[in-house]
Amino acid sequence: MIPINLKNIFITVLLCLAGGSIQAQQPTASEIENTVCHYLQRLKYWQAQKADYSIDSAYEVNFKLRDYMNLMQHEALMLTAPFKKMAANGMVMQASEDGKCRTFVWLVTKSDAMVYRNSLLVYNATTEVDGILHKDGFVTAGVHSLRTTTGSTVYLVNILNTYPKEDRSSGIGTYVIDGTIFADKLFFYGSVDSQAYIGYRYDIPTYKAPVSNLPLTRLSPGNKRVCVPIIRKGGKYEGLNIYYKYDGDKFVYEKVGK
Repeated sequence: MIPINLKNIFITVLLCLAGGSIQAQQPTASEIENTVCHYLQRLKYWQAQKADYSIDSAYEVNFKLRDYMNLMQHEALMLTAPFKKMAANGMVMQASEDGKCRTFVWLVTKSDAMVYRNSLLVYNATTEVDGILHKDGFVTAGVHSLRTTTGSTVYLVNILNTYPKEDRSSGIGTYVIDGTIFADKLFFYGSVDSQAYIGYRYDIPTYKAPVSNLPLTRLSPGNKRVCVPIIRKGGKYEGLNIYYKYDGDKFVYEKVGK
C-alpha cells in the first residue's frame, strides 16, 4: 500500500498530467495563429523562389499546414477568433452572417501555368464544431447565411476550383447544418430540376483560351440574387448572365440579361 503522503503526491502528479493533456487539446487563439502563420510564411518563402524544387517544397509545407488545419477544425475558436495576424499573412477568411460557419482559404503555389489553393470550412454542428478540408478539386472561398420564411438557415458557399489557370469553375453551393452534417440543400429552381449548386465551368485544355479576366458567379448585396456569367466558347464573356432571385424560401430562375 502506498503511504498516505506519497499517495497524495502521486494523485497530484496524475491530476497535473491530466490537466496538461487537456490544455494541449485546447490551444489558445494565439497558439493557433502563430502555428498557422509559421506555415504561411514558409509557403510565401517557397512561392518567391525560382528553383525547380520550390513547388515540391511548398507542397511539403502545405502538407503540414493542412494536417494542422484539419486538427484544429473542431476548435470553437476557429469560428470566433479574429486571427488578424493570420489574415496579414495571406489567409483569406469569411464568416457567415449568423457566425455559425467560416471559410479559410490559402495559396499553396502559383506560377504562369498554375494557381493552387486549399481551404477549410468550419461549422457549428449540434454538439461540436466540425469542418471540411478541401485540398483537390474545389475550394470553399466564402460563405453567407440566409434565413428562410420557414425559419431554417441555408448557407450559400462560394465554390472555386483549385487550379483556376487550368480549369475555371465558379459557383454557389447551398447547404444546411443537419445535426453534425453539412448537407446539400436543393435551393435553386428553374427550367431544370432543383439543384444545390449553380455556376459555370470553363475547360481551358479543351478551348485553348485564357480565362484570367472571366468574372465569378456572385451574390448581390443582401444575398437575394445570384448572377451566373455565361461563358462562350473561346473564353468569351459578352456581359450576359443567368439570374436567380430569392423568393423567401428558395432561389428561382429570373432571366438571362446584362
